[in-house]
Amino acid sequence: MLLGTYKHSIDDKGRISVPAKFRLDLGERFVVSNGLDGCIFLFPKEEWDRLDQSIRSLSFKESRQLTRYFYANATEVEIDAQGRICIPPILRDAANLKGACVVIGASNRVEIWNLKNWQNVSSAIEEDDIIDLLDKINF
Repeated sequence: MLLGTYKHSIDDKGRISVPAKFRLDLGERFVVSNGLDGCIFLFPKEEWDRLDQSIRSLSFKESRQLTRYFYANATEVEIDAQGRICIPPILRDAANLKGACVVIGASNRVEIWNLKNWQNVSSAIEEDDIIDLLDKINF
C-alpha cells in the first residue's frame, strides 16, 4: 500500500525523485498518466492492468472518455540510477509541475502535485465530509 507525503522538486528536464518507500510497490517500470484534480498518477503495472480491464469491461460508449483521458498521455517509465523518473512535458503542463512538488501515496497509486495546488486541495478537505464518507463505508 502506498502511503505518505513527500516534498520534492522537479528539475528543468522534468525529472523528479520517487520516494524510496514507493519504489518497491511501484516496481521497476510503471505507468504515468493524467490524474484528477490537477495532479498526475503513477500506477504500478498491476494497478494499471486492473484499471485497463475495468475500462475494457464497459461498453464502448461508456469507455470512450476514460480511455482517451487515461491513455492518450500515458507512458511507461523506469526509475533511473538516482531514483528519478522523467515526466513527459504534456503531463507536467497538465498538472503545472515545476519547482516544488508533493509526492503522495494514495493507496493503489502515487499522485504528484504542484505544491500550491496540493496545499489548496488538502486544506479544502472538511472533517464533516470525511465523517459522512466514513459513515457510507460503515467505518
